Amino acid sequence: MELQAYALSILTEPSLAARLAPPPPDLSDAAPGEAIRILEPVRPPRLHMQSGRRLPKMPSREALKDPMKRAFCLHRFANHELMAVEIMAFALLAWPDMPKAFRRGILKTLHDEQRHLRLYIERMSDLGMEFGSQALNDHFWRSVPHWTSPLHYLATMALMFENANLDHAKDFAQRFESVGDETTARLMLEIQRDEIRHVAFGAEWFRRLKDPKLSTWAAFEQALHFPDAPNRARGPLFDRQAREAAHLDPDFIDRLEALTPGIRAPRRRTQPD
Repeated sequence: MELQAYALSILTEPSLAARLAPPPPDLSDAAPGEAIRILEPVRPPRLHMQSGRRLPKMPSREALKDPMKRAFCLHRFANHELMAVEIMAFALLAWPDMPKAFRRGILKTLHDEQRHLRLYIERMSDLGMEFGSQALNDHFWRSVPHWTSPLHYLATMALMFENANLDHAKDFAQRFESVGDETTARLMLEIQRDEIRHVAFGAEWFRRLKDPKLSTWAAFEQALHFPDAPNRARGPLFDRQAREAAHLDPDFIDRLEALTPGIRAPRRRTQPD
């Protein structure tokens, strides 16, 4: 089976099973084919994305004593993993001419995201919730139409979304532990360990592909398309050690730590001060 056909199956077959099917051991990338841009995945009805929908706020720490509230959090995280699997398939199709090492790294990350998705689905089932029983938004997919190069993909997925998850995964591990759910806390820390590798991979390739005249931070700011912004690359709990483990530039870490975290980009000025 060719990698192109595998990536296409993830985006065009209307089943969760297609997204969870691991890469076949005999998968070949000998014929990557022409570039294909699929901007909306074909999903089963129960996993339909509601475009632009703002989902309810995450439960408070006190509310997490309720297993269904913890399952609600995992449902949100599972949606992120599902979108990540799909968007990595998009990247494999959109840029077939990228070096084989880049494509192998994307495939490895995609496989990790599949495992994360399965873990979330299994754990939320243990807590009494089925995946697809809550609303799903298209949060990650809204960025994709603006990507014209792998640099935009790396800036948004690895250096923004996955970078932020270094904080969110640790934060929620602590929250779940505080209400006595050690199982889910361990799951979050396991996922954070994988995210460190994903951020490291993305940062390495971002540095290779960026304009050498620009710092990593300047290139990162330039590669994001509004409303994506650098402050979305961190959470309220800032895990500097995780970013050092991911080999991010010290200057990049310092600048990110200095920002106020937020899920929305700062409002753009329409007139100069």
